[in-house]
Amino acid sequence: MPILAAFSNYSRPKISILQLEHILLGKEWNHSLCDNFNRVYFVMDGEGQIFTEHETITIRPNMIYIVPAILPLRCQCDHSLEKVFVHFKCNVLPNRDILSNLDHVIQIPCTPEDLEDLRSTLYEGGIYSTLKFRIRLENIILDLVKPLEEAFEHDYLLYRKFEAFFSYTNSHLYAN
Repeated sequence: MPILAAFSNYSRPKISILQLEHILLGKEWNHSLCDNFNRVYFVMDGEGQIFTEHETITIRPNMIYIVPAILPLRCQCDHSLEKVFVHFKCNVLPNRDILSNLDHVIQIPCTPEDLEDLRSTLYEGGIYSTLKFRIRLENIILDLVKPLEEAFEHDYLLYRKFEAFFSYTNSHLYAN
C-alpha cells in the first residue's frame, strides 16, 4: 500500500509551526544546537555560517536553508545577519518527523522579490497573510518530503501492525 494513501488510515501529515520570528543578529549568534524540531532560515541580509559534522555552509541572502531536526550543528555570525526563521515539525507518524533522518542542511535558491514578498506578508497581519505564508512554507516542505516518503514505508507498516496499542497508550497514558 503506498504510504501517502495509507495516511488516511492514521491521520494526515501534520505540519506544526512552533516559532516564527524576523530577527537581526550580530556576533551574539554563536551557539551549538541539536533540537527536536526543524528550522527554516530565510536570509534577508548579511552573512552567517552553519557548521555540521560534514559541512560548513555560509548562509547568504537569496537562499532558503532547511535545518533538519536532531542534526547537531553550530551557528555563527561574524558581523550581521537579518533573517526570518521558522521552527516547525512535520510529523507523519506520532512523534516521528519526516526530516529527522536527514544528515545535511538543504539549500533552496530564492529570488530577492520572493524574500521581499515574504517579509511584507509577515508584517501585513490578518488571516489572508497568515494563510499565504503558511501555504508557502508548506509548499517548500512538500517539495522536500516527496523523495523521503519511500524511507518511511517500513516505519508506517510497523506502526500499522501496532496501531491499536499506540492509539490506546496515546489515549490513556499521560506524562503528567
